[in-house]
Amino acid sequence: MKIGIQLWSVREELKIDFKGVLHELARIGFEGVEFARVYGEMEPGELGIFLKESGLECAGLYENAASIAEDGNPVYGYASALSCKYFSTGLAGKANPQEWPEAIELVKTAAGISDKNGIQFLYHNHHQEFAKIGNEYALDILFNKTDRRIVMAELDVGWIKKGGECPVKYIRKYAGRIPFLHLRDVSAEGQSVEVGKGTVDMKNVINEAEKAGVEWLIYEHDSILGASLKSAENSFNVIKKITG
Repeated sequence: MKIGIQLWSVREELKIDFKGVLHELARIGFEGVEFARVYGEMEPGELGIFLKESGLECAGLYENAASIAEDGNPVYGYASALSCKYFSTGLAGKANPQEWPEAIELVKTAAGISDKNGIQFLYHNHHQEFAKIGNEYALDILFNKTDRRIVMAELDVGWIKKGGECPVKYIRKYAGRIPFLHLRDVSAEGQSVEVGKGTVDMKNVINEAEKAGVEWLIYEHDSILGASLKSAENSFNVIKKITG
């Protein structure tokens, strides 16, 4: 499994020195990056050349569902220039009985357009999808109502934990449908922390991920207090120690 980073984890430093941060991530040892709607104010071709020179792969692009659902949207230009194989999105704010059916239809549309363009669509969970609608979690309803080939999963173990469920259980449940696994650790209070400093059993998570066919382990830290290159390096070292 490859180790990547969701660039939201270093968003403040990217504002200061986008290229320098990516070079530093490569030095730390990350093999790829998942972009988060920010491209360093570069045109697709320029960014593609820079990323190749940096030695990093484009693991994927996290984008708005509405942008992915629009054939010809500029995000497709970035995907092409970066040789991107994966789009991901999340709609956690709509995980309620009134809005979830419409959100699922948007996911189906976005996934269909993404598939037409040769890019695999992933749905990224947050903790809100572990609210029940009827007798099922919103997340399970979404995956049950979509084609497992077209709509795959980018499970986030920290959000699963915060949602009150077991990350290992969910990795097993969707094995074979999880190209990306977000390695976010959380405190007992549900706040993002560095990997290894929270409540997620990362060793068991990573062992289960390998059995489930996960391609990318993606580190993420979304707290403004802890999202930094130093935290990224500390977390990378913990992940690398587990993976060997």
